[in-house]
Amino acid sequence: LVEHAACVVKKACGEKESDILFRAANDCAGRNEWPLHNVWLGVSVMTQADADERIPYLLECPAFVRWVSAEPLWGVIGMERWMVPYIDVVEPDFDAPDGTVLDGLERVGSRWERRVGVDWVVVGAESGPGATPCHAEWVRVLRDQCVENMVRFYYKQGPGDEGEPFKHPRLDGYQWSEMPYER
Repeated sequence: LVEHAACVVKKACGEKESDILFRAANDCAGRNEWPLHNVWLGVSVMTQADADERIPYLLECPAFVRWVSAEPLWGVIGMERWMVPYIDVVEPDFDAPDGTVLDGLERVGSRWERRVGVDWVVVGAESGPGATPCHAEWVRVLRDQCVENMVRFYYKQGPGDEGEPFKHPRLDGYQWSEMPYER
């Protein structure tokens, strides 16, 4: 599956950016042909059990950006143990002391190494007739974890300040639409 996805992305997209979202994250674990610099790998989680099962596999995948889609969100999810602070940088090729961490890279001796953690969290509620309800407090818990750990947060759809679900809602007066970095 992963070899096929890598081949398809290379042929179809060339240098354009692409996202690949896995439900079975173990499909990509332990592969060496990654990361393709223009591919972001993600897993879909709806519950804490999904997160506990899938995120560790995602973190085993060499990826340029690792992201989690909490859609639809069906309860509180704790992701802090998989979050690594994300810091924007303009020039990652400058000299720095050993152990310095910038833009998901860590200075190890004379080289920079990518840190392994979740870079981006996208949250959304189920929509349509018979949709499972999503509570704003569940979204706040994830948002607060992201803010605390400097992980980008994108609130795509769900209950907002007005109480009604809609696309790109405001949560606590702010429309959360962060990206790991500009593509």
